Amino acid sequence: MRRLLAILAMAAALVAGHAVHAQPVEPRFALVIGNGKYRQGALPSSLNNAALVAETLRSIGFDVTGAADLKQPDLLDAVRKFAAKVRAGGPTTVAVFYFSGYGFSLEGENLLVAADALLERDTDIPLDTIRLSEVIDPLSRVPARAKIFIVDASRALPFPIKDMKLAPGLAALEAPAGSLVAFSDAPAAVAADGSGPYGAYPLALAENLRIGGLDVAEAFTRARLRVHQLSRGAQTPWHVSSLAGPLVLVPPNPAAPPPLLHAVRPMREAGVEGAYALAIQQDTLAGYAEFALAFPSSGYAPRIRAMMRARRETMTWQQARATDTARGYWSYEKRYPDGIYAADAERRLDRLSEALQPPPAFEPVTFAGVPPPIQNEPRERAALPTSPPPPSRMIAPQPSLYANFSLPLPSLPGAGRNDAAFPPVHTLPPPGSDEEGAEAEKPKPAPVHKRRPVAPVTRPATPPPSAGIGAPTILAPPQQLPANRPPAQRQITPAPSPFSGSR
Repeated sequence: MRRLLAILAMAAALVAGHAVHAQPVEPRFALVIGNGKYRQGALPSSLNNAALVAETLRSIGFDVTGAADLKQPDLLDAVRKFAAKVRAGGPTTVAVFYFSGYGFSLEGENLLVAADALLERDTDIPLDTIRLSEVIDPLSRVPARAKIFIVDASRALPFPIKDMKLAPGLAALEAPAGSLVAFSDAPAAVAADGSGPYGAYPLALAENLRIGGLDVAEAFTRARLRVHQLSRGAQTPWHVSSLAGPLVLVPPNPAAPPPLLHAVRPMREAGVEGAYALAIQQDTLAGYAEFALAFPSSGYAPRIRAMMRARRETMTWQQARATDTARGYWSYEKRYPDGIYAADAERRLDRLSEALQPPPAFEPVTFAGVPPPIQNEPRERAALPTSPPPPSRMIAPQPSLYANFSLPLPSLPGAGRNDAAFPPVHTLPPPGSDEEGAEAEKPKPAPVHKRRPVAPVTRPATPPPSAGIGAPTILAPPQQLPANRPPAQRQITPAPSPFSGSR
């Protein structure tokens, strides 16, 4: 009898092992670009950030193509080759695009800046940048399980573009079906890189993309909480998702279930700190308004109201740009006569050969989806207060691996490097290891990590579904306080687009 039980157990183990190995392994490809050797405003940490993200993705089974300091033609060529690679992978492919460098928005288009950019005048723009849509659109037409676009480019521009007034940061956009788009800071916001060798955003991505059993959209939500905490509320990453369902990149570890996010409940019941964490987690105008109305005298309320003011304007502009009509642009300017997108609105009116000012009987568009500003919401845009700092319990303590991170990087001489730009370093421990799981309540002196051989990483089998975060974070159009503008009328001759031209 004992022998029979042993034979049955062995057979069951063989069947189970065969079932595990029979699970399909989806192809995983990533294109990671770090532009740092700019002629003006060099970014020493940009290559570090790209190398860290490349190493992170390799550690969870991605075939990574790295590129550094690319000029405009090389950027376009890298994207073209990457799209072909994703297409060859088939409909189960997971694709990730990451860019670290400078970016900005112009007339609703997000632009990524080439490493050799001059950007001295508007005619340089089509020669020194590529549109983010030139990355997203080709991949959107490729059948794949998921496409993830990460733009770590929310930085103040150092380029003296003559006679060009630009909105700060990147413009909000909708994610095409089956994709997720993430920015290192909120739309129309810029963040400082800090003095360390790595930015807070790529470190947060490295931490959360490697958590076993965690849905990828939830990983980006946790990254937002971590960066918001590390930056004392000055930087709040943003993402919008239209993924077709949960996507788990690292199989769950039964011994260490994925950390939970804050349970959604009425904020008055969560207390000030719990409600603040929930508002940042949700990152919606409605969530911020609920906090501000529930705790109007809280020390966090001024920051939340300033975030609402900024978000409301970016949402208004997003809707106006989507309509691309004179009435839409006049409506934006009626609400924000000195808004950050006012110059963009006037440039669009130029393109449409419309007057800068609406006719006397003009009625502003009612942008559906967002109520008017709440009581005490600022009328003018202002910098976010960094005091008081976010609650210490907003997210679990940062694991010591990332709090004290010092990954030795490969040498990256020269510019225009491509496939060999970020060769494997293999200093990250396997996801979920004890070294990664140790949490640090406060930073400790950074240890010196020596390179050590690590067994080659194999792509994990397709993991079982995991609970997601619910509704994706998607901006909707708002309504704002009316404002008057001088009634001058002016007929416009269409201006040449800054997106076309030759040198």
